[in-house]
Amino acid sequence: MTKEEWLKRELAKAPVRDEAHRHYVMKLWGLRPAKREVPLPV
Repeated sequence: MTKEEWLKRELAKAPVRDEAHRHYVMKLWGLRPAKREVPLPV
């Protein structure tokens, strides 16, 4: 399983509204949310 596949699987697990989990997964891989995503408050 590639990193991208794992990331997609992890993001699919969480509800769309579960921003905390999504942010955690993004941060874990040093990625920023896609442009279509609402920017997270800093």
